[in-house]
Formats: sequence, C-alpha cells, structure tokens
Amino acid sequence: QHRTEALPLHSPAPPPAAPPPPLSTSAGSSASSSDLLGREVSAASSEPPPASPASEPGTPQQPPRRAGRGRDDNEDEDDGGEDEDEDDDDDELQTMATTTTTPRDGNNEQHEERSDDDDEDSADDSADEPTGGIRGSFPAAAPAGRRRMSLAPSHSPHLQALMELLTTPAAPLASAASNADLIAALRRARTLTSPAVERAFRLCPRADFVGGAGRDHAYANAPLRLPALGFNVSAPSVYTEALQGLEVREGERVLDVGSGCGLLTAMAAVMVGRGGCVVGCDLVDETVGFARGNVARLREQSAEFAAGAGAVEFVKENVILMDLDAALPPAARAHARGSGGGGGGGGGDLRFHKIHCGATCPEENIQDLLRLLRPGGLLVTPCGNELVKITKPSPTNPSPPVESLAQVIYGDLVIPPRKDIWRRRFLSYLRNYSHLPPPAPSPDAAPGPAGKGAARLGDAEGADFWVRFAEDPGCEAVPAHRSVLEGRSEHFRAMFGAGMSDSDAEEVCVPFPKELFVECLRFMYTDEVHFGDLSPVELLDVGNFYQLPASFFRLCESRLLESVNCDTAADILKVSEHYGLDALKRCVMRFIVNNLAEVRRSEGWRSVDPALVEETLEEACRLLQGAAKLFD
Repeated sequence: QHRTEALPLHSPAPPPAAPPPPLSTSAGSSASSSDLLGREVSAASSEPPPASPASEPGTPQQPPRRAGRGRDDNEDEDDGGEDEDEDDDDDELQTMATTTTTPRDGNNEQHEERSDDDDEDSADDSADEPTGGIRGSFPAAAPAGRRRMSLAPSHSPHLQALMELLTTPAAPLASAASNADLIAALRRARTLTSPAVERAFRLCPRADFVGGAGRDHAYANAPLRLPALGFNVSAPSVYTEALQGLEVREGERVLDVGSGCGLLTAMAAVMVGRGGCVVGCDLVDETVGFARGNVARLREQSAEFAAGAGAVEFVKENVILMDLDAALPPAARAHARGSGGGGGGGGGDLRFHKIHCGATCPEENIQDLLRLLRPGGLLVTPCGNELVKITKPSPTNPSPPVESLAQVIYGDLVIPPRKDIWRRRFLSYLRNYSHLPPPAPSPDAAPGPAGKGAARLGDAEGADFWVRFAEDPGCEAVPAHRSVLEGRSEHFRAMFGAGMSDSDAEEVCVPFPKELFVECLRFMYTDEVHFGDLSPVELLDVGNFYQLPASFFRLCESRLLESVNCDTAADILKVSEHYGLDALKRCVMRFIVNNLAEVRRSEGWRSVDPALVEETLEEACRLLQGAAKLFD
C-alpha cells in the first residue's frame, strides 16, 4: 500500500537504436476494442508498454519507445513507386544513429557516449526485448545531452519535419533548489494548472515531509527513497496529476490510501479548507507515526497552514478491509454528522467524497475502494500502468466514463487473503441492513407568514399562541407560533383550518406531560429532539397524536435502535410493529437472526406474536439469499 514508485511516463524521445515509424498509416488500423475497465480503446492508439522486469525501487529503466504507425500489406501496390522513395528514406533514417546520455541512478550518473558501431550489436539484441516505462528516480523527460540529427538538403521535407519531432527533447523538469523553484518548473511544464493545487504545494514544502536524509533532493521532480521507512515519496508531478484529477472542493472529506509521509494528505487538507477533513491510511505503525508527526510539525511552524487546512487524521488500516463504522477517526465522524461545517459534511453518511490511492489497485478490487465513496464521488488510482479517474455511479449519472490521467508505474496495493475479503463483505452486508437511513431534514413550514426558523422556540415576543398542560394546570404556559404549529403538525393544521370555535383560540390545553410536548415542539422549530432520559416510546405516542413529520419518527427509531440488545430486541420488535416503523422492524429482525439463541431466552420473546416470528424467519431467508450473491 506504500507509494513505492510513482512516475509519469510522458512520451519520451526514442532510444537511438529504435527503428523509426513508417510514414504512412494503415487503412485498417481503426478497429476498436474494450479494455478491462470497460472503456473503448482504439487499436491505432499507443498502448502503454509492459513494465520491465522488477528491479530495486529507485532504479531507472529503459524508457519506452515511441510507437510506430501500422501499415497494410497491400499498401505497396496502392502507393506505386512512391514507396520505394520512402523505403530509401527509412533506410537512411535507420543508419543515422545518435549518441545519448542516459540517466543511470539517483545520483544522475550517466552512461558514457558510445559510437553507432559500438551500439549496433546491443541495439539488435534489445530490439526484441519488451521495454517498460521509467521506474525509479527520474521524471519522464528526454535525457539531457541528446544530440540533434542533421539531414542533407536532399531529404524530403516531411522526413525533415519528422526528424525534428523525434530529436527535439521535451522541456525537462529538473531538480529545483527550493519549493518556489519546483512550483515554477511545474508551471512552465504546464503540469501544474490548478491554483488550488499550487497553493497546496506552497503551504506544504516537500522538504518538511522527507526527513533529514531526503532534504538535499527534496525538490527534484522524481520519487525520493526513504530507506529507514522502506518506501518512496512520489514525484511532485504525479501528485499534481492526482490532486488535479480529484477536483477536491472545500468542505469535502477525502481518503488518502497509502499516505506514506503524509505530504499528499496535508496538501488535500489545504484544498478542503477548515470545513473539510482528510484521512490518511497506511499499513505500518512507523509510517503512520511519521506522517502524523510531519503534519503536526507543519501546523506548529506554519500559521497559514494551521489557519486554513482542514482536520487531518491517520489510521493504520488495510483499505480493502476498512470498516468505516469502526475505523473512521473522531474528526471524520464528526464531519460526517455535520459538525465539520462546509458543504461536504452532514447527513450521517460516513463515506468519502474523494479517494486517492497511492498504489496499483487490481481491477477486481476497484469495487472495494468505490464502496467507501459517496455516489458521484471520485477515485483516482493507478490501475495497470495508468493513473485513472473513476466516478462512482449515481442516480443522475448511472454510467460515468473512466478517464485516463497519465501513464505511471506504482507499487502494488497490498491485497488481503480472499477469505478475509469475503468475511468483510458479509459483515458489511449484515451491518448495512441493520442501519437506519439518515433522517432527511424537514421542509420549511407552510403555509404561514413566518415559517420554520423565523420564530424561535420559547420566544414570548411575537408569540400568538400558548400551550397549557392538563396534567399540571398550575404550570406556566409555553409560548408558540401558529404558523410553525400549522406547518409542522397535521393535527394543528386541521384545528386552525376547521372554521370551528377553537380555530381562533389563542391557547390550547394538551393531554401530555410538559417535558414530552416541549420536545415535540422543539422538533417543530429545529428538527431536533433532546431525548435525555425521556422514553422514545412515549415520544412516539405524542408524535403520533399530533401527526408530526416522518423525520420525527426516524429520530425515535434511531434512539430505539441504539438500545437493541438480546434482552430488549423482542420488546422493540413489538413497538416497531405497533407504530408501523418498518425500517426499525427490519433492523431488529436482522439482529434477532444473528443472535437467535440468546434472544429466544429473553422474557420478551415469549410474548411475540406468531406472525412476527414468521416474518423474522422470512427475513432470515432473505439475508441468506443476499449473502450468497456476495460469493458469485
């Protein structure tokens, strides 16, 4: 799960021994097929080259050759004599070898220049060998020191243009002396285009995250090895591609898988702002502690980061087995419940808005990452030799495309044993069916000139209605507003609109204890209920009498579900049946199925209606059928 190698493979110039591409294209090369991610791939497009044999992390390998264009076997007959001239040009082009200097290792040592004659045999030997992308310490730019070829005036113009294209090196992203120089180099190369990502780079200097051993090369656009911790820090240009692809917005919740030194995690925290939250996930205690210390130190040293970055938490987890209910840190859990502010929290949904994975995820495990995303959320992960951007399907976008951001080589994501994955999926399946959906906020009161929120609970000023209590006639009346009561209670709406004698009354006497009615009144004003020691069942009685919105009953269901155990399950099952709380009943039934032996010994089970017992048995059958699908 460590981010061991992460390097862009942007079309480098070809090695000197590589044969040039033919100058004509095949008429039949436009056939298309589908890749493993379900995208349509043109046969004429260049596929990323297979990775070269594994080597020590940080060791560069031969860059991939530029793919040539295809040619039909019958094309010679159609082209006539013109092909003979082009074949001659090709022969001349193949004899024009150029000497190069190729990076050898992380210290920028270079091969000595060799003549064409010296390289001829080795070039022939390597022509049949598969070539992979750059792996290790160097960005995918043309090697420094490449000589430009010159052509005699007799060569055709199109060949001259082709030679210029092949021999002109791309602008390299060289090692920079400072963070500002690195940012400037990324901008010059047009890799860094997002102001938000640029600000994240500025507030999170790479040198602050690589320890003392890596500071000398901290601003090189290359992976940086941290030997003491056993992983590489990805190249800055790769971080740029990933963060720009994620489109992180303020207030969101982000998961960084394989967080390593914590640099990308901190950068994402800058982008989500004070209202957001970022969770870094890694497998090794020392790595998690290292990242946590880096971010804590940055908060102490940078007032701008401390003032503008969101909450950052690190956990030791394998993301494939991650259980959000158990593993989500307190800051992320609070953000999910809405206390984190911004536009991203709230609703009780623990899933993330964006996920970055810093290791190559096998295609069959992509769904294990997507399950942690909200519908419409974005996942950026290496898959094969591509850095891909995947949008989780949503009702408004049921079939989103998969976008390729760059060609890269990463280390592999650590995949746990299959039996552990199945166990997690099964337990997650059971848990999902044992949770109530979060209550939806109620709409504003209507009709009425004030509406919900315009008047405050207990505000006597402006109150036009008073509530008294039959059980305590001497109790002080509670002020209320007709517009709120009429908009939030079917009972009061019918009372005020009936045209009878009590429609214009300025007060009402209710048949319930004050503490119960006040909580129902609180809900009508704020969508909240402070249960305290109050019984949810008694509050259900009051809410049912005054016909409050469905979200009130969902809050009571949630409170009852928290109290379900082997002794109370049977009684709560009967309550759910009595008040028609179907979601609660389904959850309790599934708890009973999972704990049947203990529940059957409880006092409440003896008085359960036989029809409810039969429904519980049917629910057990549905559970088994659903679980069987997990293993298909």
